[in-house]
Amino acid sequence: PQHEQLITVKLPPEAEFINDATLEVYEKAKKKYDQTNQLITNDSITVLVGDYGYYDSVWGSLDCSAVIINGTKSSIKDLSFEVSVEDNVLPGKVFLNSKALSLTKTQIGDFEPNTGVPIVIAFPEKNATGEGEDKKIDTKNIKIHISNIQYKVEK
Repeated sequence: PQHEQLITVKLPPEAEFINDATLEVYEKAKKKYDQTNQLITNDSITVLVGDYGYYDSVWGSLDCSAVIINGTKSSIKDLSFEVSVEDNVLPGKVFLNSKALSLTKTQIGDFEPNTGVPIVIAFPEKNATGEGEDKKIDTKNIKIHISNIQYKVEK
């Protein structure tokens, strides 16, 4: 079950150590979702897709920005989950699950209930050839599913 919730998005504590391009992506995601009402999963973690989507042909990966929301009633310190992307993003290309993303307190900070943190998720391409061209992807076409969610509650 889901419910509408006013969410607060915070930049991760490591934001000062990442490059300017990534920081800009994080700030856009924050601007899009901070202080907005969003449909989130009850007592779980929700992933909302941001506006940044990019296909890198050389690395064979689809990168997209997202905001992870803590929909539990507790502060979380270590979080891991798997994400998969639906296969209709780029015709003829199949992207594999992003295996067990682990986010530590360094990356998500004090992850309080109803707060979100921006991240960039990379999906590796199945049978990547290194050919083709890099392109921006309209994230409206990106549907992400989250599974195997595990986390530790702050004491």
